[in-house]
Amino acid sequence: MKILLSLFVFSISMALFSPLHAQEISPESPGAKTTTATGSVARALFTTAVADREPVDEIKDLKNDANKIFFFTDIKGLAGQTIIHRWEYNGQVMFEISFKIGGPSWRVWSNKTLAPGWLGKWKVSVVDSTGNAIAESSFTYTKAGQ
Repeated sequence: MKILLSLFVFSISMALFSPLHAQEISPESPGAKTTTATGSVARALFTTAVADREPVDEIKDLKNDANKIFFFTDIKGLAGQTIIHRWEYNGQVMFEISFKIGGPSWRVWSNKTLAPGWLGKWKVSVVDSTGNAIAESSFTYTKAGQ
């Protein structure tokens, strides 16, 4: 009898307190909410190198006698989220890399080795966890000697 009474009290307790627990809602469920990123990109620029977690210069044009370029971003307010650097050339995605943002202010960079014939405009988009581009920058890759 004591066991039945204990089970009854436990069942009543679970029924009373279970609404206080968070419920996981899948995106397909009615009433599902989409989390949006609320952070920003404080700086986004192309550089020839990164030293001590800072860009050494800022470039808008790169001659094809150099074949490596870095894209640096300073991210604010996206701690715990993931961002992507999406490198595009002639409207085609050439490279993507994701970064887990570890704090309220976080610096990340990626780099791309370019073939000498990939001349023209390049674009890198910073994409947040919801799939939105929160920043974009571009540079022009030109033939050396021009």
